[in-house]
Amino acid sequence: TSSCQAAVLSIEHLKRDSPYSSFDGQVIDDMFGTIGDWSMVEFIFESPRLGARAWQLDDAPAVFKIYRNHEVTKFLPLMYLETEEATAQKISSILERNRKWAGRMGSWVLIEKATDEVIGCVLLKPLPDDERIEVGWHLAKPKWGNGYATEAGEVALEYGFEELRQPAIYAI
Repeated sequence: TSSCQAAVLSIEHLKRDSPYSSFDGQVIDDMFGTIGDWSMVEFIFESPRLGARAWQLDDAPAVFKIYRNHEVTKFLPLMYLETEEATAQKISSILERNRKWAGRMGSWVLIEKATDEVIGCVLLKPLPDDERIEVGWHLAKPKWGNGYATEAGEVALEYGFEELRQPAIYAI
């Protein structure tokens, strides 16, 4: 048996239990529809303490520190990065993949608003070889235990259900 379990979450759960509803879907739709360049958007979605924004190559030093930690990458072997140059290449590949989804799905850098610090990432993307959508997050080890994973997951789910109109989202 696998130690991984999938959780299917519904919009009713979010409406009932989530205190986070700080994104304006019409503004996001207008930005994607009018501007067409999702990388110009400051936050794709946010909560009171966190913001999710497009990756930038300038994020490489901070991202390298996060994914250099073996505890962070224990279940993410493809994210363990040897150098800042490899990190910049990884960010480039993430940006390319996100472009394929017009920036509406993919992974985004997670920013701690109080410090403007990159503390991880949050994602909404199709599962490999599947059309089902996965929600996930990776956090820097020093940020564990602050409720950030729950907070990032909730706003990502709200975005996925409300803006992307997904009928189900899976946490693997």
